[in-house]
Amino acid sequence: MPVWPGRPLRTLFLGAAAAVTALVAVTFIIGGVLLLRYPRHPSPLGTHGKCLGCIRARLPAVRNSHGHQTSCGCMVQAIYPAQARQGMGFMSPSWSSHSPYMRPDVVTGISKMSSFPRWFTRLVFWGRQVDPPRKPLAYHSGHHKQPIVIFTSGLYGSLEMYTQLGREVAAEGAIVLAVEHEDGSGIYATNSSTGRPIYFRKRPPDYNFSAGRDAVIAWRKPFLDKRVQELRDMIECLSSNLAAELDTEEKPTDPSAALLRELLLSANSSQIILMGHSLGAAGAVLAMQNLSCSELRGAVLYDPWLTPVSDEALSEGVRFPYTTFLSGEWEGYDNELQHIERLRAGCPEMAVAAAVVRGSKHQWISDAHLWLPRWLLRRLGLLGLGDYHKVRAATVKSTSIAIKETLREMSTGLQSPLTIRANINRDLQHVSPSILVPLERPPLHRTPRR
Repeated sequence: MPVWPGRPLRTLFLGAAAAVTALVAVTFIIGGVLLLRYPRHPSPLGTHGKCLGCIRARLPAVRNSHGHQTSCGCMVQAIYPAQARQGMGFMSPSWSSHSPYMRPDVVTGISKMSSFPRWFTRLVFWGRQVDPPRKPLAYHSGHHKQPIVIFTSGLYGSLEMYTQLGREVAAEGAIVLAVEHEDGSGIYATNSSTGRPIYFRKRPPDYNFSAGRDAVIAWRKPFLDKRVQELRDMIECLSSNLAAELDTEEKPTDPSAALLRELLLSANSSQIILMGHSLGAAGAVLAMQNLSCSELRGAVLYDPWLTPVSDEALSEGVRFPYTTFLSGEWEGYDNELQHIERLRAGCPEMAVAAAVVRGSKHQWISDAHLWLPRWLLRRLGLLGLGDYHKVRAATVKSTSIAIKETLREMSTGLQSPLTIRANINRDLQHVSPSILVPLERPPLHRTPRR
C-alpha cells in the first residue's frame, strides 16, 4: 500500500500541479488570442458598403478674436466615412499600414492598471489600426457635410478605448472625434504644451475616505474643470468659421495633420453632438452648463457617473436636449439613479429620453468586450450575461436614433425638446423590447444641507 509523502513533499507536489495548471491555462489563452485574432472588431451594423477611415492627430490651436493662440489643440482619434479607394495621395501605404490599434504607451498603461503582465497586454493589443487613414468623403462631389460627434471617455480611458462605438456611429454618417483628456484620469495622454506623458493619477495617501461623496467631489473637481475647458476649446475650435480659417492657412506638412485638416473641411461644424461615458458623461453635463453656442445640438450620455458633481450643479440641469442610456449594472446603483433624477428634475424638458440596456455591464460600449473570448470576459466581470449580439444591436440602433432625431429636429427649426422626445421614444419602442427598456424614475430624496 503506497504511503502518502510527508508535508514538504506534498506541498511541493501541489505547487508543481498548480504551476502546470497555470501554464496550461496561459498557453490556452495565448493560443486562442493568436489563432482567433483578438481583438475582434466586427463590421459596423450601419456600414451598408460604406468605407471608414481613422486618423490620430491634434486639432488646430484655439485662437481668440485677435488671432492670438489661447490653447493648444486636443489630441483626437477621428473615425469618419471615407472614400472607397485605397490611395491617399500625400500618404504612403507603408505609413498607414503600420499604425497600431493601441499606442505602446497605452498598452503599458493598461498593464500597470490591471493585473495582467506586460507581455500579455502586448500580445492582446499587437494588432494594427482597424481602419487605415483614408481620404474623407468630399462634400462638393455629391455628399453632404457630416455632423460632428465629440466623444469623451471615462476613468482609465484613452482615445482608442471606444474605437468600435466610434465606427458604429461613423458608419451612420458622422465624424466621430474621441478626445484625449489631459486631466490625469485616463490611462495615458500627452501634454499638448510640453509633449510629456500624462499617466493615471491615483488618489493621494491622505485621501479622506470618511468624508464620503464630499471627498469624491473635492478630489475630482480639478479633473472635471480641465475636461470642461478642453471640451469648450474643442467646440470653439470646431465653430462655424473653422472652414474659412483652414482654407486660408497653409497646408500642414505632417501627413496626419494634413488629413485631419481635410476632414474638418468636410465637416458640418454647425451640428455638434456630445457623447460621454461615466466620468466623461459628467464632464459633458458640466460643459453643457457652461456653453450657450448654437453649434452644439445635444448629447448622449452612457452610464453617467454623477457622484463627483455637486447637488447644486445637478439641480441646474442642462440647456441642451440629451438622451441617457444605462447598462444593466448601472441600473442597480440607487445613488447614481438619484443623481440622474436630480439632473433631470433641474430641467425636465431637456431630458428627452432615458433607457436601460439589460444584460450589459458598465464597460459595454468600450472595446473591452472585444479583447478576449466572451466566456473569459464574463469570468473577469467585463461582459454582461445578455446575448452579446442583441445587446450590441440594441445599443447601436438606440444611439443612432438619439443622434439622428436630435440633429434632424433641431436642424429643421423645430427646436422644441418635446418634439425630439416624442420622436426618440416612439422609435426606441421598436428597437428590442426585451433588452432596451425605459428607465423608471426613482423618487427623488432631498439631500440634507451640511
